Amino acid sequence: MTISTLFEQELRRLIAEEINRIAENLCVGHHIEELHQYKHETGRVSALKRVLDMCDEVSKIIESR
Repeated sequence: MTISTLFEQELRRLIAEEINRIAENLCVGHHIEELHQYKHETGRVSALKRVLDMCDEVSKIIESR
């Protein structure tokens, strides 16, 4: 494995962990007192999922070269 591959795997793992952490906090209502806080946290989850999608797109672009 190359450094780039290891970096990508580790980054994906950290992003997934953060998504899970935020989702857990949302499920139990931890630090969520108002609707705008909920919207902010769900927006963070959406953004992180989009980053994972972009990683997939980059991988496909590189593979097609």
